[in-house]
Amino acid sequence: MAMLASTTASPASAATPAGGFAAAFDAGNSTVSPAGTSPSPSGDAADTPGPAKVSTDARAYAEALASPDWVKTPSGLMNKECVHKLPEGATVDGDDIVLASGAKRQLDACKHPRLVRPGKAGPTSPAVRAAPDQAVPTSNGWMISTWWNAPTWLRRLYVNYAVPTAPHVNGSTTFLFSSFEPSGGNAIIQPVLTYGPSASGGGNYWYITSWYVWGGNSVYGSNVRVSPGDTIWGAMEGNSCNSDGRNCHWAIRTVNQTAGGESRIDITSYSVYTTAQGGVLESYGAQHCNMLPANHHGVFRNIEIWGPTFNKLTPSWFVWQPDPECSMYEQFTTNSADIWWTE
Repeated sequence: MAMLASTTASPASAATPAGGFAAAFDAGNSTVSPAGTSPSPSGDAADTPGPAKVSTDARAYAEALASPDWVKTPSGLMNKECVHKLPEGATVDGDDIVLASGAKRQLDACKHPRLVRPGKAGPTSPAVRAAPDQAVPTSNGWMISTWWNAPTWLRRLYVNYAVPTAPHVNGSTTFLFSSFEPSGGNAIIQPVLTYGPSASGGGNYWYITSWYVWGGNSVYGSNVRVSPGDTIWGAMEGNSCNSDGRNCHWAIRTVNQTAGGESRIDITSYSVYTTAQGGVLESYGAQHCNMLPANHHGVFRNIEIWGPTFNKLTPSWFVWQPDPECSMYEQFTTNSADIWWTE
């Protein structure tokens, strides 16, 4: 397949905002805590999807797409009762929102599973790319991603995104991001670049938002509007972790390095994150390929991942493509990913 020309400039260097990401944390928080020092669910309950957490039911998914009670997130469809804006200065601790005042507000267990498109729940082995031409996408979920099943748990990610041009035709929602998930796929942490309306709000423009989805609930930070050509820095770091990787205190940051502005959330997660996604394109509602970004290119640069002792890791990516449409394909190196498509 011939490579398409890109009209999006490559992102700037991997330099982090002034002071560096690690400087935002207390020096004493960079160590691994002994196992068992923080509350944790028994076994792998926090990581294992179940009927009340994640569903691939085709009928339920189709009904949710048509229902105003269900909203688009960068990790599937969720009932709007289970999607929460994290208040300014608040954090998440397990299933509690801790307000800036110190008061806690427990999130009720979501009564509705998170819905992912059948066949889109996640890869179990390296996938072989297949890209037949299809003029009309039926996206409504993850279309393509680079994926890595790490040999250890993960505690830091840095990445740069280039903000693409807007679609020729509005009406769809596109998410671009890198992320971490546990092996069971029941949670995800992600700095996200979005075009179109989503569960966090937004509209027919690009904006950045930090997200955390677990079980049936999710929280997100502020939306920050960005412009085509801007360089976005995504960063996630876990501190004060148990020795097995549980109960990390995660800071998830999505920063506009070009024009300023940041979406940040701070959460404590029971999950152990052992899979990484280097470059993901997820889309909802596109009736034609011209409802994806007009420059036909998603750009992910300076991807860096660290393990339990903040040791630098070298990912062995593979491409997972559950939605082979618009002649879409992905190219990658150990520290970059490029997603291409046609109209």
